[in-house]
Amino acid sequence: MIAALLLALGQAVFASPGKPGHIKVGNVTATTAVVHWGASEAGEDARVFYDVQLRRRVEGKPTDWDNVAETVKTEVALGHLKPGSQYEVRVRGWLNKKSSQWRIRENAFKTLGGDHGEGHEGGDGEGHGDGEQDEGHEGHEGGDGEGHDEGEHEGDHEGEGQSDLRLAWVKGKAEAHVAVLWWQLMGDVEGKLAYDVQLRARIEGKAGEWEHAAETTHREVKVDGLKAGTVYDARVRAWRDKKAGPWKIREHVFRTLGGEVEGEDDEEPGEEEGDDGEHSGPVIAWIKAGASDKIAEIGWRLLREFDRTVIFEVQIRERAEEEVGEWRHEAETAKRGIHVDGLRPDTTYDVRVRGWLGDKPGDWKIREAAFRTKPTGGGEGGDHPDEGGEEGHATGKPGEIKVGEVGEHAAVIGWAKPESPADATFFYDVQLRKRINGKPTDWEHAVETAHNEVVLKELSPGTVYEVRVRAWANKKPSAWRAKEEAFKTKGEPPKDGGQAGVPKIAWIKADDIGPRAGVAKWALVHEMDAKVAYDVQIRTRIEGQAGEWKHEAETTKNSIIIDGLKPNTLYEIRVRPWANKQAGEWKVLEHAFRTRKTEGEDGNEEGEGGGDGEGDKGNGGGHDGDGEHSMAPSQPGVIKVSEVTPNSALIQWGASKAPGDTKAVYDVQLRQRLAGTPTEWRYVGETFKTEFAVGELEPGTLYEVRVRAWANKTPGPWQIKEHAFTTGGGEGEQTIDHAGQIDFQVIAGDKMRLIWPAGKGRFVVESSDSIGSAEWLTVDIRPVQVSQMMVADLPIAGAGMRFFRVRN
Repeated sequence: MIAALLLALGQAVFASPGKPGHIKVGNVTATTAVVHWGASEAGEDARVFYDVQLRRRVEGKPTDWDNVAETVKTEVALGHLKPGSQYEVRVRGWLNKKSSQWRIRENAFKTLGGDHGEGHEGGDGEGHGDGEQDEGHEGHEGGDGEGHDEGEHEGDHEGEGQSDLRLAWVKGKAEAHVAVLWWQLMGDVEGKLAYDVQLRARIEGKAGEWEHAAETTHREVKVDGLKAGTVYDARVRAWRDKKAGPWKIREHVFRTLGGEVEGEDDEEPGEEEGDDGEHSGPVIAWIKAGASDKIAEIGWRLLREFDRTVIFEVQIRERAEEEVGEWRHEAETAKRGIHVDGLRPDTTYDVRVRGWLGDKPGDWKIREAAFRTKPTGGGEGGDHPDEGGEEGHATGKPGEIKVGEVGEHAAVIGWAKPESPADATFFYDVQLRKRINGKPTDWEHAVETAHNEVVLKELSPGTVYEVRVRAWANKKPSAWRAKEEAFKTKGEPPKDGGQAGVPKIAWIKADDIGPRAGVAKWALVHEMDAKVAYDVQIRTRIEGQAGEWKHEAETTKNSIIIDGLKPNTLYEIRVRPWANKQAGEWKVLEHAFRTRKTEGEDGNEEGEGGGDGEGDKGNGGGHDGDGEHSMAPSQPGVIKVSEVTPNSALIQWGASKAPGDTKAVYDVQLRQRLAGTPTEWRYVGETFKTEFAVGELEPGTLYEVRVRAWANKTPGPWQIKEHAFTTGGGEGEQTIDHAGQIDFQVIAGDKMRLIWPAGKGRFVVESSDSIGSAEWLTVDIRPVQVSQMMVADLPIAGAGMRFFRVRN
């Protein structure tokens, strides 16, 4: 019975939905249309999500597919279409991270306006468009992918000798972060050719954006900087005499090694284990919990770590025998554990947790009967063996909360020390909430501290706040001490009910970095608490005439590198911010930059045919490798780090030598080293300077740095500095620069916990087998800061006695 149940469950989880029904289009205007389709076949109560993509046909040739919607409905209203344009539509269903085949409708509709004489090329297009094209196999990695070649359809219409630039095949193989691609033309071609190579990652079966990987005169190229454990698609096209052949696309060309998927079957990346990239949902490995009569402590861990901050959503529900209650929201936190109060005594609770990476959630991790609260009066039957400490010593409630000086964005609050337990070391948990139009918002964590006075920062002006504080001693929390309508900050309240409002771009700066690339960066008028994303568009300006705006990127960064541009062409840029589902106004930078001329450029600003002078790459002589290598800048000089604070540092390096008059741009990355193990490298910015100020660092953390230069869209070698610097352990008001008094206690897991006041600089824990020994070895365990204290948990030696010391 159990085996049959598991089999049925497995079939339900991993089955793909059926192909969506026929696509119909209605209510077509100059800029809008409504698309309908039949629902995918799936099991009962299955909730299918649909992925809708659109592409135009320009002079009979299809453009690239663009994602336009993800929805649970079977219709979607399309907007922002181009008047008088022919469009094609495709839809596929998603269920349990498995995709169906695409349902495609070619020549689906034509928007009103423009040249009506262009025709619909086959009218309805239902029969032809719904055929099982090669794209129907997308998302099933077992296929070779050779046959899927949108470029070949284009090539059939090219004429003028471009068909002999078609590629026969593309192949590749990969390691964890490096891959080699090679390809072959359909026939022999006279003259020197250049090749344009692009890659895109495929996350949970969904293809990302195409990204430039390389330009080369070889028929083989090596690419690096890839994400481990990820499936990639590749596309390659050939160039000759400023004319390009069609793209040759190879889906699932390789999967990089590493991650949690190494050595497993060819399933979609991110299926169970998450993904090294930023597009996959976090996966919770386990949940643990324990409780007293009214308070519980819940902790969890991720299956794997991410470069970005993961926010966790926590819910609990009551369980009585076979009946369960409704899930209720308990917390959203970046921590790996929370304390929950207000529980019913002698009650069993379920817990579920899921992680959010940006706006993408992972799956819920559920632990049924996670803990049971003790009966009133506290029996000994609790679930949590660590709940104790000093038994029988309840933690007293903090004294009355008093408010000191209040400003526009900060306030000082204090409270009296609890009376019990006597002589205990207390830590305090402080939470805030706003009152907007007389209604309280949810409580939010503000600070943890060992002091009974704290400065609250980053407050909203003109806003009423309420405060609550509880004390912790011997791992036991007290009851909350709350102060309603505690204070009101000075200044005028923000609009939108306490939200930071609609974001606004203050300025945009841009510059060229070669004949085919440029960089841009921008800043907001004021920073926001909410996450801000940016739409970036560019357009050309030729002989004073502005071209059409073209989508370039959607990013959460405030800078980008733009490549694939035309040489000797004037470009303009506009950026629009998004926050809280509201779009700000476009900020336009006219005459942003002009790309440089290529060698032998005749001054034609239009860069005829969009070829970008790629054929010039063959002029380097008979040695193919020399020409390509000469385009790369040299390795940056030695990296130095200064002005280190708990949250920032200044990184400097020697300048790279770039070929010709090319201006090098530097790519700066950081990674943490935790318990002696390095994390993944993460991008922090790019700059034309030879220094970069890094912010938002974690206190008391060891960091490593690497820098490389880019020129002519070609990266140079990395300059790496391991163990580059350690941020200070304290906050701005701290002045302690030595370890001070060190306390210790034995905790669960055969460990000893060292505790000392936090301060400036880096603390190092050392050990020796003799207190008088001249040889002290560094313990490869990073101390962490908890409020104003540093904490290090050390294993207790199995044999013999060891001595520990802390130095600054």
